[in-house]
Amino acid sequence: MLRSPDANIPNGRTAAARYLVIQGLDLIAREHPDVAIIDIGLPELDGYQLARRVGAHHQGARMMLVALTGYGSPLDRDRSVEAGFDHHLVKPVDFDELGRLLDARAATPAYQQPRFKTPLPDTGGSRPDQAT
Repeated sequence: MLRSPDANIPNGRTAAARYLVIQGLDLIAREHPDVAIIDIGLPELDGYQLARRVGAHHQGARMMLVALTGYGSPLDRDRSVEAGFDHHLVKPVDFDELGRLLDARAATPAYQQPRFKTPLPDTGGSRPDQAT
């Protein structure tokens, strides 16, 4: 159980949770995480839109994007791929599977390469779905 928005997890991993899209975008822009697990059913901007926005600012070794959703049909998985997700996990999360994904990401040679070509757009306090 994650009791705070930020936590240390085994194997030297650190996790941070944000509950609003604007907070997630800010965290990604500041911290440049190696992995982002994004819920598809976000209230302000759906996870597909968020993945497209984040993916548009990557180069070379991208941040690994993991879709988290209650839907697992082939169509749902295709939509995730089209939006730029690398993986599609269905709730409830299989933590062994998630651990394997994180371990595989950490083992890739591209792990140390830069992930952004430009900073994420500053929304200037506007709602993320209104940002340009």
